[in-house]
Amino acid sequence: LGLAAADLLHVRGGKSGVQVTVKQSDAGLSTCGYMFLEVDASKEEGGYAGLKGFEATIAQEGKVNPTRRAYRCGDGGFVFLHGGFPKLKRGILDFLRVSPEEENVTVEAIAAKTAAFSSSDDLEAAMRARGLAVTKCRTPKEWRETEQGQIVAGLDPVSFSVMKKSKSSQQQRLLKPGVRPLSDVIVVEFSHVIASPMVGRTLAEHGATVFKIFTPKRPRRKLFDEETNGGKIPFNVDLDAPEDRAKLWDLLKVADVLIDGYTAGVLASKGFDVDLLNRDCPHLVYLRVSCYGHLGPWAAHKGFQQNANFATGIATVDDEALLCYQLPSQVDYTRGFLGAA
Repeated sequence: LGLAAADLLHVRGGKSGVQVTVKQSDAGLSTCGYMFLEVDASKEEGGYAGLKGFEATIAQEGKVNPTRRAYRCGDGGFVFLHGGFPKLKRGILDFLRVSPEEENVTVEAIAAKTAAFSSSDDLEAAMRARGLAVTKCRTPKEWRETEQGQIVAGLDPVSFSVMKKSKSSQQQRLLKPGVRPLSDVIVVEFSHVIASPMVGRTLAEHGATVFKIFTPKRPRRKLFDEETNGGKIPFNVDLDAPEDRAKLWDLLKVADVLIDGYTAGVLASKGFDVDLLNRDCPHLVYLRVSCYGHLGPWAAHKGFQQNANFATGIATVDDEALLCYQLPSQVDYTRGFLGAA
């Protein structure tokens, strides 16, 4: 990423011969910055209560969340359920027919339901068909044997394709030497949680003007908002409102990059499908961030970092009690850095 930024600065007419140094410790810390984040409380009446990242992380990860963990099925296999957001939690409970009252949402109640399914593969497929973030827990060998694993193995970490060349596209040069690599670049970010917001944050750190799209119906997490949205301009819209969609089209026509971190098909359902974007904004660099890869039978499935770790065998069920299913691979951050590069 540092080399890409230095090269871009040189190509755009800025300083050449920039030395890039990356410390291993700094690189590691960049994937868990939320644990060291502290935000002072607002002194204004009714203001922001502040945030301490380490305490917030332990409070969230150190407690049992029955709808975000791995469960055994009748065949001895496990499925990981991610119900970390209200809609996904309701979907899991509805599918398993577990009463949503808090006293009924227990590990034992959900475990009894998943154990009644004779096939972990079938349970994974059925819950995914309902739009839920569920994955069977696989070993690395089992992942490589899936159709999705074989497709992803043949892809580069970042894939590029030229949709349509814009007649108006031309190399932009920096206004003056010394300005950052992405100065004058406008980014519109449709994102959620960590991976796709990290793309935008990284671009902002290198000088881009990033408009973060906030919508009233999409849940947010205070800790990750603070961690990933520094340096961005909030842009509040209702994607169901025609007048707000018109404002977005006006913004996209002058933007350079669009980051799509929503579930596959969501932006298209709101009138921003790839074909329309390519027709009306052919100059845009369109970046798609997904959990399992942009091609293959899993491309449209919902998933988070934990789903990816369990699906590929990076994490195992034995790691879960030690919180290690999060730590072996912070793929949310690496996806963000790769997307920015």
